[in-house]
Amino acid sequence: MIARRRRLTVAASAMLIIGFAVAAWAYFTAVGTGSGDATTTTLASPAPVTASASGTGAAVSWGSVASPSGNAAEVSYTVTRSTDASTWVAAGGTCAGTLGSATTSCTDSPASSGDYYYRVTAAFRSWTSQAQTSGTVHVT
Repeated sequence: MIARRRRLTVAASAMLIIGFAVAAWAYFTAVGTGSGDATTTTLASPAPVTASASGTGAAVSWGSVASPSGNAAEVSYTVTRSTDASTWVAAGGTCAGTLGSATTSCTDSPASSGDYYYRVTAAFRSWTSQAQTSGTVHVT
């Protein structure tokens, strides 16, 4: 009687192992097909960027950027300036920091007079888009 139970237990265990092996093989070798749809979009550039002398600073303006999500509040801008169009630093004055989506102009106040270039970067979530560099503006 004990031998018979042992044989049944071994046989049942073997069947379970084979069953799990077949199920695993089917799972890992199955091939699926299907199709999907997705849309892509881009973040437009805040162009054109213009700069002109304004007192002892520079008035900078740019075109607004439409939000890919439709929520304009998700777009922000940062303004940078350069003396050589290759090394950029954050602008000051009302251009300092991150500017909200409704802002499309500001006035920079450089510490010293000279010729400056300006560039505006739009940001939407983790996306960024830089505008072309402005022409030079002489600040006194």
